[in-house]
Amino acid sequence: MNHLSTANAENPTKKNALSVVFGVVVALIISFAAFAILAAVMLWGGIGEGLAGPLTIAASVISILAGAFLTARRIGEKGWLWGAVCGIVYYILVYICALSAMMEFNFSFKTLLMLLVGAVCGMAGGILGVNTGTKKRRR
Repeated sequence: MNHLSTANAENPTKKNALSVVFGVVVALIISFAAFAILAAVMLWGGIGEGLAGPLTIAASVISILAGAFLTARRIGEKGWLWGAVCGIVYYILVYICALSAMMEFNFSFKTLLMLLVGAVCGMAGGILGVNTGTKKRRR
């Protein structure tokens, strides 16, 4: 066996894990930017605090969709699975950050619902990521 061929062969597990990490980091960056814009608009604009919750959820959904899209596009298969993993990991990280800020553990139905929303949005983004790849289509 040629050592060059084995050196160039990439470990698929490592590639998939790095793709998930990449997607989650992109989602977190998008979320941070969206939350900063939302905070500025709430501070200096005319948006009331009542819209903060729905707009925060919308920003998270868009972030998860984008991160899962990129994750599945890089992996190239099983977009629903890798998108769901990306969405779940994203939400767990956000939840851990929220727990550290609040200093109390509160696992409720809302937490479970948001985890489910993260998984479903990740699945949708992953499916879109795999199906909009640059593969040549048969006629």
